[in-house]
Amino acid sequence: MLAESGTDQFTQQRAQRIHDAVESIIERVRPIAKLSPVEFCESIIDLAKDKTSAASGLIRIREKTPYLVDPVNYFAHTGRCKLTIQAVEQTAKSTSWKMGAIARLRFMPSPAGIIYQNESVGKKIIRDSFLPMLRCVPSFLDAVPERANENPDSLDLPDAMVYLMTGESAIISIPLGMVIGDEINKWRQEKSNRNKKKFREDEDYQVSKLKDMDKRTRTFENSLRVLVCSPEGGKAPITTEYKQSSMGVYHLRCMNCGELTFNTTLPEEYFQYKATDGTVDRSSIRLICPKCGAEFEESNKISLTCSGAYIHEHPERFDYHAGFCWGALASQFPGVDWLEICQAIENAKNSNSYETQAYLCNSIKGVEFVPVIVSGEKISIVRSHYIDELPEDTFFSAVYMAVDTQEVGYWYVIMGIDDKGRWFTLDYAYAWEDQAVIDAWNREYHGIMPMAGIIDEGGHRKADVDHLISQLGTGFYKYKGETSRNREKYRVSENDPLLILAPARRYNAKFLYLIYSQHKTNNNYWYIACELKKTLIHQIVSFQPPADDHEADFEDWTPYDRQHDLFDAHKMVLFLHDFACEEFQYNFWRRRNSEQRSMVSDS
Repeated sequence: MLAESGTDQFTQQRAQRIHDAVESIIERVRPIAKLSPVEFCESIIDLAKDKTSAASGLIRIREKTPYLVDPVNYFAHTGRCKLTIQAVEQTAKSTSWKMGAIARLRFMPSPAGIIYQNESVGKKIIRDSFLPMLRCVPSFLDAVPERANENPDSLDLPDAMVYLMTGESAIISIPLGMVIGDEINKWRQEKSNRNKKKFREDEDYQVSKLKDMDKRTRTFENSLRVLVCSPEGGKAPITTEYKQSSMGVYHLRCMNCGELTFNTTLPEEYFQYKATDGTVDRSSIRLICPKCGAEFEESNKISLTCSGAYIHEHPERFDYHAGFCWGALASQFPGVDWLEICQAIENAKNSNSYETQAYLCNSIKGVEFVPVIVSGEKISIVRSHYIDELPEDTFFSAVYMAVDTQEVGYWYVIMGIDDKGRWFTLDYAYAWEDQAVIDAWNREYHGIMPMAGIIDEGGHRKADVDHLISQLGTGFYKYKGETSRNREKYRVSENDPLLILAPARRYNAKFLYLIYSQHKTNNNYWYIACELKKTLIHQIVSFQPPADDHEADFEDWTPYDRQHDLFDAHKMVLFLHDFACEEFQYNFWRRRNSEQRSMVSDS
């Protein structure tokens, strides 16, 4: 019985090998001219092998992600061409280049390079997604590592080498017929190169890398450069590249009039719904055709999406630089439903906060977030934030203190935020001695003492700052700004738990948004509640756009020939609030306030 069982197993294994060999031969001789990249992928790629996919079985691009059809098929384009994809996250935009690359490597083989944002992300994508998808192609089986822990730097495929790189390192100096840049906005120089004299800002580095991508493909008559990323600010590399492309936007087709009337990047123009206290009622959501007035419920989403198509603003560019963009309205994934879209629209109506507006643009509409840049006299705009007294409905949720270290002494700012998200500058002053800072920290402001504070690390005055913090006690942190454009989140120093390294440019932009772009509403506005002084105004208006680009991103604004310490202190408070909301527990706030009150009463 054992012998018979072993024989059966051997026979099955042999049969499987013969079957795989036959499939490989069939796949090799398949009529290329009659098979598009999408058709090829749908016939061969099994999502069960992709650890990052929530689905299983053969991939169904036309049914599940119809907005990927044109980008994937563009991988069969001939000549020297470029493909740019700008789209909201979690809508399979990275899957599009993986499928397209696999089809091109099979049918139009040439040396290829794939550039990930960094090594850790790259290894995960290669291990869990790209290699398993490659192994779905029978002719690639023997060339692709099977073990999950293998992370090769290159793959020797039939008729093509594939080089796997990161955005932190130099692009390999060999001719490439296809080169793909994934999440290009997040590329930055490796840490070992960041302190050299010839250091370049990350955005300059990104532009340089994109130029290197172009150079690598010059020797190939048929070459393809692919750029993929979610949108951010208006000066982000992906947006710059997209605006140079054909600028195709995915539109849904009205099931009544048959026209492509729904631009997926402008969902706020088509949705109607009811909301109570800012909460959208799902059952009330309707999508209204702007041409014929037909109403659609979310149950119609699949039909609307699958019958959609791209409309290109510059179709004349398509042959040499195709661009594709889609918003969350195009997605059929359960995590991006109409309720989430409408709630984001409602939140943006009710709140002018930087985060709310950016989320609507970047994560729902699929476009860059560019705050309105003011023109005219900036001093008068700053003056418009002044109020004689607090609004009657002001109830402070927290009060913060920020201290900017000087050669001698300190500038400090006290700011409060109320339950409506409104910011109030409550006090500011120059402190010649440590005691003045301590006194301001232990003082009540409209009945509330500062709950947390932050101070510039001090540079050569680090020892003085450390001594001052030891006197200030619980709730005070040190701040160091990092100027990288791509730094999205703070990090705590490994050597000093009180030192927080913060994305300075992001909070410069956030405060500039409060000053110049935020409308005066009953929420999320900035007020100057203390006595107005020229010093404050002059320091705040010190930040200006570049002389040659008055419409530049807020992140690109810099101080011009003026003191800007009070601007920096305000920015530090905005950062401290975000840090506190994420890191502190409610008990901290109570403990900090009671400790301070006890200290003051004892003295």
